[in-house]
Amino acid sequence: MSIFSTIGSAITGGLSSLWDSAVASVSSHSWTDIIGTGLKVGGSLMSNNAQNKATNAQYAIEQQNAQSQLIQSEAQLRAAAAQQQEGTYKQIEYNRLADEARENASRATINAAQKAYLIRRAGKETAENALAGYAASGVVSGQGSAAYVPAFIVGRAEEDAFSAFQEGKDSADQFTKQAAAYVTAGNQTKAASDTAAAGVREQADALARLSAQTSSIAGQNKSASNTSSTATLLGSLGSIAQQWLS
Repeated sequence: MSIFSTIGSAITGGLSSLWDSAVASVSSHSWTDIIGTGLKVGGSLMSNNAQNKATNAQYAIEQQNAQSQLIQSEAQLRAAAAQQQEGTYKQIEYNRLADEARENASRATINAAQKAYLIRRAGKETAENALAGYAASGVVSGQGSAAYVPAFIVGRAEEDAFSAFQEGKDSADQFTKQAAAYVTAGNQTKAASDTAAAGVREQADALARLSAQTSSIAGQNKSASNTSSTATLLGSLGSIAQQWLS
């Protein structure tokens, strides 16, 4: 006889013996014992099923919490991007205003120079006309009124030209300062939005990590609960079987 045949015979004999013992055990118990044992087995199974349902329900709640945390994280990331973008737009607007102020400063300087030139030219022409008038009247050029009046006209024109140029320069300086203030405001606004967005991103990252941790712990808790539930069920069924077969 081969070894396989020997092993097969042993297994068949063992199962047959176990079956005979079970049949004999059933025969030795009353219907009350049989029904009672059945109820114990059913109760253990129902308890295990209820525990598994509770575990699954708790797992679903924890997964919902994890998903909610992840959704909040994503919303905060979008808010951070929008906040940073808003800072960029404001900086662009401030830079546009600064460019306008620089252009105004340039125009003020040019206009002041042109106005001063026109005043000087008008004064020179007036002085020349006065000299021509004196000459036509027979007044000697460079003496008395013929010397004083033209010089006064030119001097007064020069004062007016200087005042006009200085006024334009002061206006240009104000526009230049305004342009610098716009640039500073734009840079500060952008920096503030970047800082705020960075803080929001840190919160979003923390929520994302918390979401992953919550989901992982939920899975671990479910696995541990299932293991414990299965062990409890097997222990209960083993105890019932031992009482039945004893």
